[in-house]
Amino acid sequence: MTNYNDIPIEAQVAEVKEALSAYLVDVSQGKTVTIVKGKNRVPIARIVPIEPPKKRKLNFGGMSSRGPVVFADDWEMTEEEFINL
Repeated sequence: MTNYNDIPIEAQVAEVKEALSAYLVDVSQGKTVTIVKGKNRVPIARIVPIEPPKKRKLNFGGMSSRGPVVFADDWEMTEEEFINL
């Protein structure tokens, strides 16, 4: 049985122009699309998936070097106190 996920995707420039959205769906599913040109299908470009951005750790400015910031479960602030900060 053929695993179609392993078959390389090659597309002519005109095909990519017409159906870029469809090729981007393939890329979002982890596939690589090679764009080829001419009768000899010379590869000229490749569209590859990128890694999603890593989540950044929140930085509390100058306090970041002094340890983690922890709020108590019973910590409360009214809207008026918050607005007047």
